[in-house]
Amino acid sequence: MAYLSLNRRWRPRSFHEVTRQEHVTRTLQNAIKLGRVAQAYLFGGRRGTGKTTMARLLAMCLNCEAASAPTDEPCGKCSSCSSISACSSPDVIELDAASNRGIDEIRSLQENVRLSPMSGRFKVYIIDEAHQMTKDAYNAFLKTLEEPPAHVVFVLATTEPEKILPTVRSRCQRFDFRPVPETDIVGRLRTVAEAEKIQAPDALLALISRKAEGSLRDALGLLEQCVSFAGESPSVEDFLTVTGGLDRDALRKLVEHVAGGRAASAIAEVDAMLRAGRDPGAILGGLVSYLRDVFLTGLRLAEVSPGQAARGTPGPAAEAGVEIEPDPELVNDARSWTASRLLAFLDALVKADGEMRYSPQPRLVLEMVLLGLANAAGEAPVGDGPWAPSGDGPRPAAGRSPGAADLLPSGATDRPPASASTPGPVAGASAGSAPVTRPSGALAAAPAQLSAPAIAQPSASMPAPAPTAGPQPPSAAAQRAVEPPSAPRPGPGEQLTLQWLRDNWEDLLNRVRKKSVFARAFLLGATPIGFSDGVVTLSFGAKFHKEQMEVDKNRRICEEALSEATGVNLTVRCRLTASAEAGASPQPVREPDPSPEERPVPRPQPAAPASSGKPGPARAPSGSSPPRGPRPAYPGGNSPAQVPAQGLGSGPGIGASARITRTPAGSLAPGLPGGPTGPPGTLTAPPGAAPRPAKPPGSEAVRSALSIFGGRVVDDSSESNS
Repeated sequence: MAYLSLNRRWRPRSFHEVTRQEHVTRTLQNAIKLGRVAQAYLFGGRRGTGKTTMARLLAMCLNCEAASAPTDEPCGKCSSCSSISACSSPDVIELDAASNRGIDEIRSLQENVRLSPMSGRFKVYIIDEAHQMTKDAYNAFLKTLEEPPAHVVFVLATTEPEKILPTVRSRCQRFDFRPVPETDIVGRLRTVAEAEKIQAPDALLALISRKAEGSLRDALGLLEQCVSFAGESPSVEDFLTVTGGLDRDALRKLVEHVAGGRAASAIAEVDAMLRAGRDPGAILGGLVSYLRDVFLTGLRLAEVSPGQAARGTPGPAAEAGVEIEPDPELVNDARSWTASRLLAFLDALVKADGEMRYSPQPRLVLEMVLLGLANAAGEAPVGDGPWAPSGDGPRPAAGRSPGAADLLPSGATDRPPASASTPGPVAGASAGSAPVTRPSGALAAAPAQLSAPAIAQPSASMPAPAPTAGPQPPSAAAQRAVEPPSAPRPGPGEQLTLQWLRDNWEDLLNRVRKKSVFARAFLLGATPIGFSDGVVTLSFGAKFHKEQMEVDKNRRICEEALSEATGVNLTVRCRLTASAEAGASPQPVREPDPSPEERPVPRPQPAAPASSGKPGPARAPSGSSPPRGPRPAYPGGNSPAQVPAQGLGSGPGIGASARITRTPAGSLAPGLPGGPTGPPGTLTAPPGAAPRPAKPPGSEAVRSALSIFGGRVVDDSSESNS
């Protein structure tokens, strides 16, 4: 017979062998006893929790030949149970929805469900990875799923039940399989190891159970892999070599370098791990796992008495995954940490793990987070945790409670100690700005801090605190040196003025960028224009930037950055520039005056004959303005209205399609470049045109009424003749 892996050989053959799924096994057993077996079940849960195994057990209970009816506990020895376990039963059909996901496969299934079972009582269809079926296939499957034949039972197994259509889920009884706890995985592995004569230490089984992440199938596979690598006696080192993990001593050494502020040693340790073939993600995951164990061990120490901890009595934290037997090394590690500092370390590492998943340089992400933690730890000493006995471990910084703020650079949270120097006002301060007295020690170095690197270097104005031999209560002077002032205080010291804010505005923007890139973008167009009584007035050239900065989140970020840089609690007020306000306010719209071309033009009147018998100049229409300037001389003394256009036809009069433009007074006719000008409403001819004698009254030209609209002459002689 071919070799079977451990997870197949040790697959449960009855409900009492199933590990930690009582809510499913009991429900199915009671349903079989009472004859309430549903037509469809939906098993959902993560990998390796027993979904397919439970479906086969249900089929074995329904078709077991050792009983005359469905039984709640199969025998596991009859031909029906054996064939189901070997996946060779003709009445138990297992389908993979990843490859049988279309309508054609569902049609074939609908045709086969009508057939009766070949050897058993029921036909059981197990559809694995059911969430990968198409929507159309599910819609075609709804009727069969809801009303199948009496001898058919459907079991849908999936790792993502939320992706299945709600119409399908409502037609099934749903069971959510839970991850197997580590303690149960260790017990199952120990049982398998004893039966297979594998000498596996408890530490190895604990590492395997943690690596499996709630999957019993993965745990059995890892155990088999270790046996294949090292024989019948695998060790922890063999497991780490096979899986690429890190032992606790290496992780503890790395954490000690980081917590002690030894950045160079920490980077060297990481480089050695990477050269040994470890993955950056595995290193980061190992650090998170180790610090979690330290934190849970500390919780356990806080919840049980010292005598119970020495005897190994489990506390409430043991249910969270802590080993039953206390690890002395973890106990010592927990006593040297504060709970808040551990949480801050874990928070930074978890965030780095999220960034590493999408970063093209995971090693750089790992080194950056370790460097940041090491540099911050060098500036903020580690304090005692709530689990440390009195007198052991390093002491917390004076005048401050240990917390997540210990991990931040001192330039962002702490103030340097007070110095004896009392600098004067900032040179160049505007006279109109109200000065605010700044504390000499806390804010004397504020301008330097704005342009200094993030890692502060020791200086004469910032003496290092002297080491203490034991716990000492913080002095009042230390508290004043550490705690930033909440309000300006009068007295000798440097004055914060508007000019200082303007001179250091770029550095202030860099501080805002460390908190929020968007807030800095809104402040790029802002300028400090006023400072009085702790209120900084900013002028914005764009209304949108002003409105965004007035949002509580952005305004609070700006105020925090300014307060940290100056040591004074400042409030930000936003204003628009005068030009922006003028551009934003609507102005009344004034109707424009009509142009000369749009003004009504009186109809020209026919010219009257002169006394000398020669045609004279035409009279100006009544109500029209007199011509501006001397009137030009036209050929033959005729008026512009009497000068005919050239090339407009050979017939008498002026054609209807002639393009003759109106000439405003004192302007050049658009259609006649360089031509003479005349009074409004007159008609002009091209220069050099030969004059034609005017026709006497009563002629066809006189009887034609001329109407000028839009630069066209309309001939209405037909209307006048009618």
